[in-house]
Amino acid sequence: MLFRSVFSVSAGGIPGSVDLRAESVVRGSHEWQYSADAANANGWIEIDPTVQASASISGLGTLKRYFFRHRTVTVEGPTEWDEPISILVV
Repeated sequence: MLFRSVFSVSAGGIPGSVDLRAESVVRGSHEWQYSADAANANGWIEIDPTVQASASISGLGTLKRYFFRHRTVTVEGPTEWDEPISILVV
C-alpha cells in the first residue's frame, strides 16, 4: 500500500513566489503541480521533480489564488496526488 504524504505551501521570500515542503522519502522523489483552477483537470502545470522534499515557484501572479498538489514516487511507484492546497499569492 502506498502512503499519502503530508505537504505544505507558504509564501515565498519575494513577491509572486511560494515555497512547497513535504515529508522526506527514502530512495524517492517528489512531484509538484500548480493551477489557477483546481477544478480543471487539464489545467495542472508541472514543475521539475525534486529529490529533496521542497521546491520553490516564482513568477506567479500576485494577489491571485493558486492551488498546489504533491505526490511522492518511490520504487513501489507514485502515490496518489495529495489534496490540493490553495494560497493567495502575495
